Amino acid sequence: MVGFLPPPLPSRVKASSVSVNPSNTGAAPAGGAARVLDANAAATAAAWNRRSIEAVSNPYDMSLWSNDGHFTKRSWVESEQIPKISPSARYPLDESKQTVLIEGHVAGVQAKTFQPGSSLPKAAKYPSTPAAGETGLRSNQRPRANKAQGQRPKGNSRELEGMIRERKFAEALKVIEETRGRGMFGQRQLNALLNAAGKAGNLKLAERVFDEFALSGLRRDVATYSIMVSIYGKLGAMEKAVNCFAQMEHEDVKANAFTYSALIEAYGRKGMVTNAGKSFQKMKSTGIEPNVVAYNALLKVFVNACRLNDAFEHVEEMERSGKKPDVITYGTLIDACSKARDVERAFFVFDKMRQMRVKPNKICYASLIDACSKARQVDRAFTVMALMKQDRILPDIFAYNALIDACGRAKLVDKAFKVRDEIVNSGLKPDKVTFNALISACGRARDLPRAYEVLDTMIQEYGYVPDRHTYNALIDACGKANRIDQAFEVYRRMNESGTRACAVTYNALIDACGRARKLDVALSLMKEMWKNGICPDNYTLNTLVAVCCRCGDINAAYDIIARIQAFGVQPDEVTYNILIDATGKRGDLEKAWALFEDMGHRNLEPTKITFSAVASACAKAQDAESGFKLLAAMVERRHDIDAATYWALDEASVGDSQHAIALRSRLKALRTPETSGPGDERILKSLILYAVGDATAEPCGAVCEIK
Repeated sequence: MVGFLPPPLPSRVKASSVSVNPSNTGAAPAGGAARVLDANAAATAAAWNRRSIEAVSNPYDMSLWSNDGHFTKRSWVESEQIPKISPSARYPLDESKQTVLIEGHVAGVQAKTFQPGSSLPKAAKYPSTPAAGETGLRSNQRPRANKAQGQRPKGNSRELEGMIRERKFAEALKVIEETRGRGMFGQRQLNALLNAAGKAGNLKLAERVFDEFALSGLRRDVATYSIMVSIYGKLGAMEKAVNCFAQMEHEDVKANAFTYSALIEAYGRKGMVTNAGKSFQKMKSTGIEPNVVAYNALLKVFVNACRLNDAFEHVEEMERSGKKPDVITYGTLIDACSKARDVERAFFVFDKMRQMRVKPNKICYASLIDACSKARQVDRAFTVMALMKQDRILPDIFAYNALIDACGRAKLVDKAFKVRDEIVNSGLKPDKVTFNALISACGRARDLPRAYEVLDTMIQEYGYVPDRHTYNALIDACGKANRIDQAFEVYRRMNESGTRACAVTYNALIDACGRARKLDVALSLMKEMWKNGICPDNYTLNTLVAVCCRCGDINAAYDIIARIQAFGVQPDEVTYNILIDATGKRGDLEKAWALFEDMGHRNLEPTKITFSAVASACAKAQDAESGFKLLAAMVERRHDIDAATYWALDEASVGDSQHAIALRSRLKALRTPETSGPGDERILKSLILYAVGDATAEPCGAVCEIK
């Protein structure tokens, strides 16, 4: 391979001032020197002319060059040496474009062109004899060690990059430290090592590399600070991230959009949404135009804070500013809709993404399947999977796991196992999440023996060790199968294995106690949970309230709500739905209605389940006036009346009172195919009687399934 010419001679060095040494020219004409011309020649000359002229003993000594092809001494003196062609370690020449011109510094030398594949003059390849003061080596060639003397060759850029690829970060840093002050490595190499240490999560090593800049006499640039701020943010060292950003400003290094993006993401990981927004505005006020990366960084902050509306408004602002959302933008929005259980909005984003000709990736499809799963729309989930295959995107394990979860939520356990078989047939290996999802699917289907079979397959055939999620899924499966004894046996084995219980573990155990009507055991679990320093969440609150209501102790439910509020956990829509349903079944319509009104005071939006529970309370009390008020509230909030609520209000409209007649008339006007159908009236009236506690009711299979 033909080498490249060193930086061109400065314009102040005249050709006539350079003497010719015939011994160094080889086959080249006397007084001539070889030079390789390629696409980078113009850029090299321009870069040279922009730099100050420096003094070197020999401007053609390769050991004096820096990585960008420039000299490292202070000023320039004219050299008597003939320029020689030297290979470059940075820009290999395309063989199809190899053209070598022999140009003489003395007038009268004829230029000669060589075609690819032809032999080149000896001097054009390598000089036969190194000039005084030169090594005669290529710029990327290491001197051979003298084993007899025990000398160790020093590393170069290529060796360092190899160490980084092999994740030998400590050795790479040691090489940099050993060659400190020799100018062998620059900002690029140290930034690469810093970035690799950050991705490996090695904060201590990253800080050592960061300090090495000053020890090696190198100036930290904006890339250095951007990487370091990102590392601190990802590892949760928020204060250090802020201090690093301030240090950058103190050293007069101007931040760019990537630096601000790293700081915004750091704030987002700590839930500091306000600070993240202020950093975004500061970036704009300092004249830095946010790029797509910066917009996506703040978008993730809104998504992690469950601020879905703010996320959509932010993307609208992004589009108004002329920035085109990319696949990460749309994927983040779809994931946000999935977490908010807003499947329709997720499909809206997906459709818009395709309209804008942004091709969805595997993450987008997996998030959309997950959104369908949480909405219990299993058929839609399979449609998304089919569309993914139609777009020639091979489903990954994440998409398959989301589909198994969708089958489990719909209690279609056989379909879940068919998806598992498809994973194996596609050549993918089921992971722990796959088996945990299958155990959960078996639990929802009340198929406990099959759940244990999945556990055996996971351990014996695939060699996986059960983790916290495995134990939680199995405890939940035991509870749903009304096997509280097995639930606590799994909990015991979980403790013996050294796996630490979490809030989900205790929630599953408390739910099992509720199904077994063991309120005292549930309350003891609550105390054990607090003793172990595990804070309750909304699911804990709602599970305990449900247990109290199942056991008929509503006063205990109110006491638990007051105690858990001390942990910052507030009642939500589910809490009120449970209390309204329990008070309604006891015939306490006044209390149920007071809870319904209190939801509005707390800015909690009533759901379909809320209206159905209040309607059941009205039916239990045979109160047509309250039923009419409830129907008016549904119309005011533009809530569609479903079949269960319709027949509950119809049950409440008995009698000849003015409110009863008005309620029946209004219900007749609202009757739709969704509120009636063949056999619906018998089933739903049975459901209402069962819900209000009528012992004479014989709930059919459909009613029990709804319950």
